[in-house]
Amino acid sequence: ILKLENVDSIFFINLGRWDPSKCTLDDIFRCNVFCLQKLVSERGAQIKGLEAIVDLQNLDLFHARHFTPSHAKKIADLLMVLVYAP
Repeated sequence: ILKLENVDSIFFINLGRWDPSKCTLDDIFRCNVFCLQKLVSERGAQIKGLEAIVDLQNLDLFHARHFTPSHAKKIADLLMVLVYAP
C-alpha cells in the first residue's frame, strides 16, 4: 500500500514489461520525459514533490542489449536535472 503523506505524485515504470520489438528505447525515454514534465508542472508536485518507482523485475539481457552508452547518458542527464533542479 502506498501512502501519499509526504509526496503528491508517484511516477511508476515497469521496464521488465517493455517489448523492444514493439517500442524502441527512445520511444520509452520520450514518453517518460513527457510524463515527468506533466507531473512536475502540477502545483501539488512542486510543493510536496514527486516520487519515482522503477520496477526492474524481469529486465534481462534481451532488454539490456538495447541500452547504449548514449541512452545511459540521456538517463543520467535527465536524473541530474530532476534531482538537482532549483
